Amino acid sequence: MPPRARDKQKAPAPQPPPPSLEDLFASLNRHIERSEFEEAVRVADQVLSISRGDEDALRCKVVALVKADDVDGALSTIRSSKSPPADFRYSRHTAYTDKTNAEQLLLVARRIGQETMVSDNFPEDEIENELAPIAVQLAYVQQLLGHKQEAIEAYTDVIKQDLADELSLAWQSTTSLL
Repeated sequence: MPPRARDKQKAPAPQPPPPSLEDLFASLNRHIERSEFEEAVRVADQVLSISRGDEDALRCKVVALVKADDVDGALSTIRSSKSPPADFRYSRHTAYTDKTNAEQLLLVARRIGQETMVSDNFPEDEIENELAPIAVQLAYVQQLLGHKQEAIEAYTDVIKQDLADELSLAWQSTTSLL
C-alpha cells in the first residue's frame, strides 16, 4: 500500500535556540579586541534585543560606534536610551567637547600659520593656498557641530580659491555639504 500524503509531510526542522547572553557578550568582546567595531555594534544590538536597557551592552555599543568614527550614532544611542547610565552624560559632553576642541585647535593652527607666513613675507595668495587644508578641516568640524551656514560659507570660500593643493581639493570634495 502506498504511503499516504500525510505521512510524506515532515515536521519542520526545529530552530536552533538563540545564542545565550553569555555567548553574545563573548562574541562582542572578541569583535572589540579585533577592532571589528561594526560587528561589535551588530552584536550589541542583538544583546539589547534580548535584554533591553542592558548597561554593559549599551556601553559596548557606544564605544564601538565611537571607535568606528560614528560619533553621531553614539550620541543617538545615548539619547535614545530610556535610562542611560550616569557616565553617558559625561560621554555625550566629551564627544561634543572633543569637536569643540578640534575647532579651537584648528583656529589656533590657522592663526599661527598665517602669522608665521606673513612675518616671512609670503604673498597673500600663497598663504591662502597653504592654509586651505586647515580651512577645509575647520569647515568640516563646523558642519559636525551643526553650524551649517558657517560651514557652507567656509567651503564656498575654499572653492572660490584656485587651489593648486590636491590635498585640499580632495578634502573639499569628500567633506562638502553639496
